[in-house]
Amino acid sequence: MKNTDYSKIAETYNKSKTRHYIQPDPNISELIYKKKYRRVLDIGCGTGNYLLKQKAYFKNKADIQWFGIEPSEAMFSVLSESVKDQDITTKQAAAEAIPFEDDYFDYVICNHSYHHFVDKEKAFQEIYRVLKRGGRYYINTIHPYEMKKSWVYQFFPSVYEEDILRFYPEEKLFQTLEATGFETRVEKRVFTYRKSMLLIQEEAALRNYSQLHLISDANYQEGLQAMEAYMKSNKTLLIEHAKLYPLSYKD
Repeated sequence: MKNTDYSKIAETYNKSKTRHYIQPDPNISELIYKKKYRRVLDIGCGTGNYLLKQKAYFKNKADIQWFGIEPSEAMFSVLSESVKDQDITTKQAAAEAIPFEDDYFDYVICNHSYHHFVDKEKAFQEIYRVLKRGGRYYINTIHPYEMKKSWVYQFFPSVYEEDILRFYPEEKLFQTLEATGFETRVEKRVFTYRKSMLLIQEEAALRNYSQLHLISDANYQEGLQAMEAYMKSNKTLLIEHAKLYPLSYKD
């Protein structure tokens, strides 16, 4: 499995509009309904967008302590600046070695980050360790196996070959979480819709999707050329998008 060099992405990461479509987390809403004091950890928190949005959403609604860990030095540098003076605790660390004590967090989330774990089994064990009894672990992730018509895969087909090495099939992800000790349920959503080619071209040009740095520069340029050719006679593209939302409980 290849690892993305985030030093090539960090400075433009937040320029992608998709990074900012973040809604209030319903799991946090449910947790604070039962108890107002909670600790929340975002693993692979990137530049801190999720943490900043959730902190704003739940301001004055509960006493929540916010935490984030990010393994990339380049991303962590941007993160540190983003959350400065925001009362959010951040550490540069990987999921396989979470620098917090046992039974510490009420809620742990991975937003589009679990596929980066080098050792997923060890990472899940670490998450289980730091989660309190009765706590929740939530994964928000794409599901490459059911979205072969993603715009990324259509114009950059070699990306799909890399992604299926990084993302678990649905059954394997479910079984691995349960083997760790979690009680798990998995929600899946599959969308088919048309998207503006101008918007797709804008996102592709940024090249700040991690997958686009797993392929060669030559393959990336070939994809851009294929996109230009397609746009000569098409304004939109029919695409597929699939998401998995595993929600795990520590009893």
